[in-house]
Amino acid sequence: MDSQVSTAASRSGSGWKVLTAVVFGVFMVILDSTVVNVAFKTLQEEYAANLNLTQWVLSVYTMALGIATPLSGFLGDRFGEKRVFIASIFLFGLSSLLCGLAPSLGLLILFRALQGAAGGVATPLGTSLLYKAFPPEDRGAAMGVFGIALVAAPALGPILGGWLVDLGHWRWIFYINVPIALVGTLLGSLWLPSSTGSRTARFDPLGLLFSSAGLGSLLYAASQASDLGWTAPEVVRFFLIGAVALLIFALVELFVAREPLLDLRLFGNRAFLVAILTGWVSVLALYGAEFLMPLYLQVLRGRTALEAGVLLLPAGERVHVHLLRLAGGTGPGCHAARMAGPDPAAEQGYSRGRCPFLGAQPPSFRHIANFEGPAAGVSAAGPPFSSSPRWWHGFCNSRRTRSDAAMTMGCPYGTHRVLEPAGSLPQPAWRLNDDPKIYDNEILIDVQRLNIDSASFRQISEEAGGDPDRIAAIIRRIVAERGKMHNPVTGSGGMLIGTVREVGPALNADVRPGDRIATLVSLSLTPLRIKAIHRVLPESDQVEVTGTAVLFETGIYAKLPDDIPDNLALAALDVCGAPAQTARLVRPGDRVLILGGGGKSGLLCSYAARRAGAAEVICFDYSEESMARARRLGAAHRYIQGDARDALGVMRAVGEKVDLTLSLVNVPGAELGAILATKPTGKIYFFSMATSFTAAALGAEGVGSQVEMLIGNGYYPGHADLTLNLLRESPELRALFEEIYA
Repeated sequence: MDSQVSTAASRSGSGWKVLTAVVFGVFMVILDSTVVNVAFKTLQEEYAANLNLTQWVLSVYTMALGIATPLSGFLGDRFGEKRVFIASIFLFGLSSLLCGLAPSLGLLILFRALQGAAGGVATPLGTSLLYKAFPPEDRGAAMGVFGIALVAAPALGPILGGWLVDLGHWRWIFYINVPIALVGTLLGSLWLPSSTGSRTARFDPLGLLFSSAGLGSLLYAASQASDLGWTAPEVVRFFLIGAVALLIFALVELFVAREPLLDLRLFGNRAFLVAILTGWVSVLALYGAEFLMPLYLQVLRGRTALEAGVLLLPAGERVHVHLLRLAGGTGPGCHAARMAGPDPAAEQGYSRGRCPFLGAQPPSFRHIANFEGPAAGVSAAGPPFSSSPRWWHGFCNSRRTRSDAAMTMGCPYGTHRVLEPAGSLPQPAWRLNDDPKIYDNEILIDVQRLNIDSASFRQISEEAGGDPDRIAAIIRRIVAERGKMHNPVTGSGGMLIGTVREVGPALNADVRPGDRIATLVSLSLTPLRIKAIHRVLPESDQVEVTGTAVLFETGIYAKLPDDIPDNLALAALDVCGAPAQTARLVRPGDRVLILGGGGKSGLLCSYAARRAGAAEVICFDYSEESMARARRLGAAHRYIQGDARDALGVMRAVGEKVDLTLSLVNVPGAELGAILATKPTGKIYFFSMATSFTAAALGAEGVGSQVEMLIGNGYYPGHADLTLNLLRESPELRALFEEIYA
């Protein structure tokens, strides 16, 4: 009888009306799974909440969605599918309105849970309504069109959300659902076939109770693990509660419930099991990236919310096309997607880092745009796509663009060079492949000089007893063992200068063979092979060598200037992030404390702070020699000789707390001194590999200071030119550097 009804509906055209009504509701539900992602940073700032608390805005929605989905079957049977579908769409619109009006983060999370519960009921009922509205021969076409809503929604969500956030109307990411819900409710009332419920349908309260407790406990434990650690008692306790609850849920569904909320016996069907596992892995990968990428683009790359949304569009667009190709449907949507084939112009544009909305993009965008590869994997369920670094390593190793099919392309981030552990990124990896035969998107450099990181050189020198030959032997041993200069004790590296020998043909680089460059990425992630060490220069932390190094596609570098000697440029560029960040952080009228102010980075930062309009620059250093250098430069207003590890001594010597502290010392234990000397509302910039960020965080907490602490990121746009220009404009600064390093 169902077949006859659905066939009649299709012939009369009512099936397509059902499809239209369902698409309105389901599109809205799926759109909301990603539209909020790009607003995450804004929500943090609006409600002054931390990452761990704000993520519940996203997590509780997904959790409620998952818990409510099995309940939809009972509700549809008990009260009628049409009635429940319309009610859930209306409830979704109402909860969206409440989300937009929420005055606090707690209420927003509560209303998001209500949203998720409504969406969890609406989505499976919409699929059921479609299935009944079309005969078997037309279901493929209907599902192909329905697939547009399923996949276009998460692709468009970040763009729509980004646009609204950039306009300053972040609450409209929720309000936008209200008119859609009203239209969906109206169309559902008019076009969905009537259905009556059955009073004989049985509810499974134990199943709902234990599934909710199990899933909620697991999600809570996972969210707390980032702060407390995976082995913390609270985290382990909730993992155990979740596991036990889900085990009881399985036993209830299998042996107790007459009409189980979830019929687990279905997993005995191999095709069903494979489909479910594939879908789970795909959703985990795709939506995990949808959560992390907006944060990465906005926080680390400085993109606006709209730009972040546009940058994520290629992934969603390719998922959509691949899904339609592989859906197995016979309708025009599926057929057109399969027959169209690749769009060479679009794919070449995205693969080479161009986007019609944003113009030319840096190499980082090329990597994001090439998310097409994983997107295809999600839809095809071919490669085992997941967040696993081993899969990512395999993807990067096999990465190709169709326009460059003959080329041997490495991963832009260098995972193809990692030997152990497989799948790691180059910096945390233990060993890299230092083979000078390069991939088509790499640069080969003939290395002449290394500038070892200050903390690393100090540790090596102490281990070697100051003997240059033993220092050279230790450096040679580290590089031979690890394929890079990555001190296993300090975890730091340094940088190098050399001559470009070869540029991969796939790189659109502004260097040619013969150009002299300095790498601005750490030696701890740069494949390096040393043939000979000629001289160790302890006074400058530099080492003259003969060797080769490989720069990845995302690696940054600076051409060496003609007006500054190589060794002088290398010394300045090694710490060029510090003065650049100083120029950014110092506000006119600030009082600035520089711990390690007589060292290389300290001298540059003192001058940069004075140049930026600091009212007072305080130079603090340990050795008389360093203090003498700082006084010769004359960039500071006060000079204090002391031990930065003596926290109370630093605080007493500085006196009135400062607005900004720059911690540039190359010894551990200076974190608390920086904290005590800085105003609770001030900032500390840690630019030292000897810093313990655990000690810094716990130290600030222990003394009740809410000081803002910044990790010493060595990259800032234009940092190389800014630092070299400091040497050019200050004869005193240049004279000091020439005396020490040239």
